[in-house]
Amino acid sequence: MNPGGAWVADGRGLSQEAIMSTVATAVPSLRACSDEQRRLDPRLRAKLVVKWRIRHRRKPWGVEVISNELKNTFFASCVVEILKTLRFPAHTTEGQPIVMPFKF
Repeated sequence: MNPGGAWVADGRGLSQEAIMSTVATAVPSLRACSDEQRRLDPRLRAKLVVKWRIRHRRKPWGVEVISNELKNTFFASCVVEILKTLRFPAHTTEGQPIVMPFKF
């Protein structure tokens, strides 16, 4: 499991670096999601793309899977739940949606 680069539509909210460093704190948990999905289906390989926004109160909202390949898998639901628990650095402006691929 490897989180890819985030695509952020504007620069008024958090920087891409701040977003990526926050997501990086969850890599061990995200890797556990990947490991469990591989145990359930060892042949499965794909890319999960997730979209969300970050509220000015540091919390993600509207977290959703936007790719079809892994949409209804354990991996997808596990990643979504982990992303919902992240707390991003304080900022004053809610940014545009973040779109991030996770290679599985």
